[in-house]
Amino acid sequence: MKKIFLVVLLIINLHEKLNAQWETQESRVTVDLIDVCFVDSLNGWVIGDSSTILATNDGGENWKLEKIEEEIGFKKIFFITKEIGFACGVLGRLFSTKDGGKTWLRCANIFEIDFQDIYFVDENHGWAVGERWGEDFGRGMIVHTSDGGINWEIQYDTMSTERFNMIFFKSIRMKNTQEGWALGGDYFDNFSPTFIYKTVDGGKVWNKSSSIDRVGCNLEIANIDTLWIDGYGIGPLSTSTDGGLTWMTYKNEYKYIGKISPISGAIGWAFFNDINNQNRSALLYTYDRGETWKKDLTISGVIDIVQKDGYIWIVGQNGLIMKRKEIISSIDKHEYFNNSYKLFPNYPNPFNPTTIISYFLPIYTDIEIKIFNVIGEIINEFVFYNQTPGIQTFSWDISNNLHISSGVYFYQITFIRKNNNDIIKKSKMLLKVNI
Repeated sequence: MKKIFLVVLLIINLHEKLNAQWETQESRVTVDLIDVCFVDSLNGWVIGDSSTILATNDGGENWKLEKIEEEIGFKKIFFITKEIGFACGVLGRLFSTKDGGKTWLRCANIFEIDFQDIYFVDENHGWAVGERWGEDFGRGMIVHTSDGGINWEIQYDTMSTERFNMIFFKSIRMKNTQEGWALGGDYFDNFSPTFIYKTVDGGKVWNKSSSIDRVGCNLEIANIDTLWIDGYGIGPLSTSTDGGLTWMTYKNEYKYIGKISPISGAIGWAFFNDINNQNRSALLYTYDRGETWKKDLTISGVIDIVQKDGYIWIVGQNGLIMKRKEIISSIDKHEYFNNSYKLFPNYPNPFNPTTIISYFLPIYTDIEIKIFNVIGEIINEFVFYNQTPGIQTFSWDISNNLHISSGVYFYQITFIRKNNNDIIKKSKMLLKVNI
C-alpha cells in the first residue's frame, strides 16, 4: 500500500517541480511574527511581538505597518472580510475592527484570562479560548459573542489547584454556529494528554468527546468531520475522520509537527521543527493525512502557516514572511487525475479497528459505498449525496460490527452519474482483529 502511494506522490512531483518557487517578502520588521490571516489572495494581516500589525492589499508585494498606540499583546487575528476583523490577546483582551485593522475597538468585558485563540463563523458569531496559571492554580475558559464582538459571555470556565486537574484551552474551531471543538489539557509535560471538547448547541454545553495521548496545541477542521491536531512541536500529527471521536497518528521520521494547515481531509501542510537538529526543520506536505510527508522547503523558525485562494504564506522569526503558489493547484489536481473517478488503496492496511478509504471526484457526485465479506455478503452500506469535487475520504470503523472477524474484505464505491452510466470500482483490505 505504501509503495502505491509513493508512486502516486512521485508522479505528482512532476507537477510540483514546475511550480516550486518561494518568494521572500519584505516585512521591514525584525520582531517575531506569530500569526497570519488572509481573506483572499490580496488582503492579509500579520501580527507579531511588541504589538506589531502588518497589512497588505496586494498579495504581500507591500506590507504596511499599522500604528498601535498601546501595548496590546495580540495572540491571534481573524478577519471575516477585508474590513471586519477580530483579535484576542493577553490580559483578557478582545478586539474588533471595521476598517481593515487601522483602528481597533476593545471589548468592555473583563476576563481574568490570557486568550490564546479566536474563531468566527460569520460577522456576528465568534468564540475565544484562553488560560491563566499561577504557582498553585490553573484556569481555562471559553467565551462567545453573538453581536460581532461587542459583548462576550463565558460559556465554559474551569479552575483547579490540583496540577493534573487543570485545563488550559489552546485552540477552538467551529464548523458552524452550533457544532465545534476546543483543545484543552494541563500541558504539564511533553507526555500530557490533550482533551477534545465538543459542542453541538453553539457552546451552551461543552463535553469531553475524546483525547489523544500527547500534547497538541493547534486544531484545524480539514474536511466535514475530519480534524487535524498538531504535535505542539514535540509530537506527531493526529487526525480524526469521525468528528473527533477516534484519532490516528502515524509515527514516521517527521515526529515533531508544529503548525498545521490542511487543504482537505487528506492533503495539507505542516511545519516540522526538529528539536534535535534545526538544520532539518522544514515545511512539509502530505497527501495521505500524515502517513507520509514530502519536504518542500528546509527552513527553521516558522511560527504560522495559512493558505487562501491558491497561495500559501508562512511567517516566523525575525520578521520572516514567505509566499508561494500551492504546490498543486486545483487545476493541477484535475490534470493529474485526467478528470476521471479514482479509488485509492485504503490505509492503514492491515487495519483494526478503523481504515480510511480515499477517492477522487472530478465533479459533484452522489456516491454509494458497500463493504463485502469474501462470500459476497454486504457488511455495511453508505450513501453520500452531492459530494464536492476533489479528493474525499471515508472512514470505516468495525467497532460496532460485533460479529466481524479477521480476514479479507472488499470495498466497492459506485459513482452515480445522473446522465451517464454509473462507474463502479472495487478493492480489497485486510482486517486483523488481534493486531
